[in-house]
Amino acid sequence: FYFGDHNLPRDRFLQEKIVENNGCIRIPLSVLMTFNRLKSLATELDVIVTALKKSTNNIAEVSEDGQSIRRSTTNPIQVITEDKRVDMKSRTVYVKGFPSEASLEEIEEFLSKFGQTNYIRMRRYKDKKFKGSIFVEFCKQEDATKLVDSENISFQEAELERLYQKDYYEKKRKERAETKLAKRLATSEQQKDSDDEDDDDNDKDEKEEVPEYENGCIMYFKDVGEQTSREDLKEMFGEFETIGFVDFSRNDTEGYIRFTEGDGATRAIEKVKENNDGKIVIRGVESTVKVLSGEEEKQYWIKYTADKVKMKERRRKRKVGNSRKDGNKRRFGKGHGGKRGRSNDDSDDDNEVVNEPPSKQDKTE
Repeated sequence: FYFGDHNLPRDRFLQEKIVENNGCIRIPLSVLMTFNRLKSLATELDVIVTALKKSTNNIAEVSEDGQSIRRSTTNPIQVITEDKRVDMKSRTVYVKGFPSEASLEEIEEFLSKFGQTNYIRMRRYKDKKFKGSIFVEFCKQEDATKLVDSENISFQEAELERLYQKDYYEKKRKERAETKLAKRLATSEQQKDSDDEDDDDNDKDEKEEVPEYENGCIMYFKDVGEQTSREDLKEMFGEFETIGFVDFSRNDTEGYIRFTEGDGATRAIEKVKENNDGKIVIRGVESTVKVLSGEEEKQYWIKYTADKVKMKERRRKRKVGNSRKDGNKRRFGKGHGGKRGRSNDDSDDDNEVVNEPPSKQDKTE
């Protein structure tokens, strides 16, 4: 499990150990013995070593001294192409409704009646408590379809909600959009009459709001070569993971890349390093990169959400201002000094394009 195609690229702890060992994916068995799932199976190192040596799945291999383990050199991790990623998503299902005390073993046994699974991720809150929902990737498309399309699927008498992963993300996107729209509509009249002090208070409230987000999407980088562009970054990292946004302008020395999937930043970094002797070199300069986590990650998303709200509010105010300006021209465009109003002026205003500041033009989603 730990060294499988699905878990190893996404496991932050194992990836950190790999970095500590200069890119070598050999992990001391003493480290693995601290994992709860392995401890529940055996507590003696000799038992684990014997079981691994007898295994026929050709995923992991034990060192000659029996003290460490690594991914089998005859069965390396597959390169995840875009087609492969699409295929994996089509076999991944979101399931909700499990009790908070349910164990991974219980869920695995329950899902086995639908087909063989590659990976099960139990979604958890910040305090590590189980949310009651999972993502499960099946080996076969038809098994995923069986789970989604079957009627009245229950676990311990609780009915389960089931959606394909892509449908779940689309549903959450729509829900968030509808919630934001409802908030804007409810406060629109108040916003029109609010003064600057009220605006500052509203901005503060937005900044303190913590949005829902997938962990491991944000990569921070610094120390890049001169003339580095967003296109350079997209070409380097976008080859391995889908990029949603590059927060960087030419001549900046640092920035952020937001990937569209959880732990996408970790996977992209590792793939780039694999292709470049364990280094990340941007425009001829060895760069420092890291995946945001914990409080850093939380603060990034809070700021990102607040900035989006501010941008939308500025656009709304500009539209209101332009509408009033056009109305005044239609009202007072004729009769001053006996001169006829010029229709061309109104036409020019109607076609006016309000540009974003240069810094915003450089950053695209």
